[in-house]
Amino acid sequence: MDSLLLTLLLACGVGPGAPAPAELPASPTSWAERFALVRADLDQLRAAHQAKDQASCLRQWDVAYEEHFEPLIEVPLAGSATGGAVLAAEYGFGRLRAALDSPRPGPAEEALAALSEALAGGESQAGALPPPTP
Repeated sequence: MDSLLLTLLLACGVGPGAPAPAELPASPTSWAERFALVRADLDQLRAAHQAKDQASCLRQWDVAYEEHFEPLIEVPLAGSATGGAVLAAEYGFGRLRAALDSPRPGPAEEALAALSEALAGGESQAGALPPPTP
């Protein structure tokens, strides 16, 4: 197995015997693949939250934001026409991180929904741009 793909799977909390997420690209070459990678991270976070696994939630937030969203989406799109959508997603990540500290499930679920909506808007706008550079 490609070592980058293995690293991505392990970062998403997938190990031996665990169900693999939907096909993730080894190296995301399109905006759609980059956004799909972040959505897969958020799906893992949602599952950890539903299982009340706080440590996994926070670890998965780090993966989603620091390892995937920031370098693959935020930085490349910061100066583009999608800046507003990127800013909305950035805010959404901050809101989600704060909500994960709440003892109630509602704030995190609301923050995940809002972040998903912001990412969808960003992906829609990024689709009109030239493909990202590796």
